[in-house]
Amino acid sequence: MRNKVHLTLLAVLLGSFGLTTAVRAADETVLDVITGTTLKAIMAAQGFNATQLDEDGDLLGRIENVPFYIIISQDKHSMVFRYSASGSNATVAKCNQWNLSKKYSRAYMDKDGDPVLELDLDLEGGVTVARIKDYILTCKVSMLVFRQEVVQ
Repeated sequence: MRNKVHLTLLAVLLGSFGLTTAVRAADETVLDVITGTTLKAIMAAQGFNATQLDEDGDLLGRIENVPFYIIISQDKHSMVFRYSASGSNATVAKCNQWNLSKKYSRAYMDKDGDPVLELDLDLEGGVTVARIKDYILTCKVSMLVFRQEVVQ
C-alpha cells in the first residue's frame, strides 16, 4: 500500500513537472509577428477574455469590466494597447504628469477631450511569449493606475 502511495505521488509530481516544462517551453517561444488569434490565446491563458474585432486581428477586451483595445499593425510586427475614457475629470496637466512620471506608456487628450492611454510592443527581431504576457500585465496595471491618477 505504501509503495502504491509513493508511486502515485511520483506520477503526480512527474505530471506536474511535464506540465510546468511544457508551459516554460511555450513561454520561451519567440515570435516576431503576432495575429489576433495568437494574441487572444495568450491572453486567455492569463485569464483575459478578448474578442477579435476584425480580420486584421484587433481585439476588444475588458479588465474589471472596463473596455480596452489592442490594435495589431498591418505587418503584424507590433501592437498597441489603447484605453480611453469619456466624461472624466482628466486634464492635459494630468496627462503631462503621467508622461513625466511613468515609463512604457503615453497619455494624451484626444480630439474630443477624452484621456487616452497607449502602450506599444514592438516584435521586430523577436520577443518571447513570456514577454507578451508581461506586456499584457503591464497594460492592465497601467490602465488601472491611469484610471485612478488621471481619469478620476
